[in-house]
Amino acid sequence: MTDNHIHVGGRRVDLEKAAFWIKDYFDETANREAAALGKGPVHACPAYDRLATGSGPNELNDGDLLAPLVLNAGPSIKAVYSLQRVRREPERSLAATPTDLTLRHDSAAGLRRRGLAPRKRGRRELTLHRGAAGK
Repeated sequence: MTDNHIHVGGRRVDLEKAAFWIKDYFDETANREAAALGKGPVHACPAYDRLATGSGPNELNDGDLLAPLVLNAGPSIKAVYSLQRVRREPERSLAATPTDLTLRHDSAAGLRRRGLAPRKRGRRELTLHRGAAGK
C-alpha cells in the first residue's frame, strides 16, 4: 500500500475505492435483500464465505468442487468429473499445508527457492485460514 493506493497483483486501486468494494461485498443484509428482490448487485458474501459443505479441513467433497458456482465462476460438468477423479492429490496437499501458513511466508519462500529476493514494502500480511466455519 503506497500513496493512498493498494497494489494487488498487477492492479493498482485507490484505497477509498477498494474500501468501498470491500464494504459492499461484505454487506450481508444488502446482498440478501438484493437476491430476494432480484435487483442490484448480489455478492457472494455470506453465501460463499459461509458455505457449509460438510468436509473437513483436509477433505474436498462434491460441495467443495461446486462451490465456485456461488461465485458465478462455476466449473463445467466435465471439469467437476475431472476434479472428482483427481481429488486425492489436492487433499494430500491440503493435509501437508500448515494451518497457520501465511501468504507472505509462502510467497517469500517460493521466491527464495527461485533465487529471487522478495520486495520489502509495508504490505499487510494476509493469513490463510483453513477449515472455515461451517465446514
